[in-house]
Amino acid sequence: MVFARLLQLSLLRLLPMLALAGAAIPTSAADAPARIARLNHIEGSVAVAPAGDNEWTNALPNRPLARGDRLWTDRGSRAELQVRSNALRMDGQTQLSFTALNARALQVSVIQGAVQARLRDLVEGENFELDTPNLAFRAAQPGDYRIDVDPAGGSTRVTVLSGSGTAYGEGGQAVTLRTGQQIGFRGRNLIQVAAPPVASIDGFGRWAAERDARLQDPPVAVRKQVQQAQVQRERTGWEAEQARLEAQRLRREAQALAQAQRQTQQARREQLAQRDEREQEQQALAEQWRREHRVYQERAQQPQQGVPILRQH
Repeated sequence: MVFARLLQLSLLRLLPMLALAGAAIPTSAADAPARIARLNHIEGSVAVAPAGDNEWTNALPNRPLARGDRLWTDRGSRAELQVRSNALRMDGQTQLSFTALNARALQVSVIQGAVQARLRDLVEGENFELDTPNLAFRAAQPGDYRIDVDPAGGSTRVTVLSGSGTAYGEGGQAVTLRTGQQIGFRGRNLIQVAAPPVASIDGFGRWAAERDARLQDPPVAVRKQVQQAQVQRERTGWEAEQARLEAQRLRREAQALAQAQRQTQQARREQLAQRDEREQEQQALAEQWRREHRVYQERAQQPQQGVPILRQH
């Protein structure tokens, strides 16, 4: 029943989503090399429908995601997606799909629910965009951005927790939002409506902040491992996960070998120390024997003193 409802929602909102998506992304982005996203964290029940497939299946952690893939989180569930060092987080009862996913553009269509994006890096010429049935929001710099889509009310709430970006309507309207701003929009021409209080104080916002705190400023070695793992996953998808497991196995073997070498070296040092002690003892005994022998020889060379001989007259 959940999958049937998902299919119905997708069909009802497909046309407006495509119209906004086509107007928002430059055609040159379609020629850029493909990129892989990763389903980094799952809480509860999350379903996925690959590009071109209407069948929804249970999503597993570390699953790679590409252009055209769709995701759905059930009530009370949450998910975190990772693209390079950037994170996309989904609240319960949220559906999204990847419209563009390559080296120049990351474009996500949010059909319903809440999505919070944490952009740690946004290089010059790179486009990050969140589309809804009402608008297209494009980030201008790294920051924290949240989109809440209410399909029943036909509205979208845009919250800029940090950074800045611009919301675009179907008729070319544009509204720029900066840090701390939150605006609700209805229709497809950026008609502004009253928005609820700042979204960061609800349960989903607190959960996203906790996820950020866990991933923020890890040790240098951990950062290097994460960066290497991200490069591997973007390059090879599922194979990279197998490579990571193989690397862990080799690392464990290397650690065991190093431990064995340390134990062997310690045993060798102990043997050498015992040999040195024996040599020192032998040298001490030899030196004692030489001293005693010299004393004996000196005594033997001294003239013997006996009883004096009496002369006869």
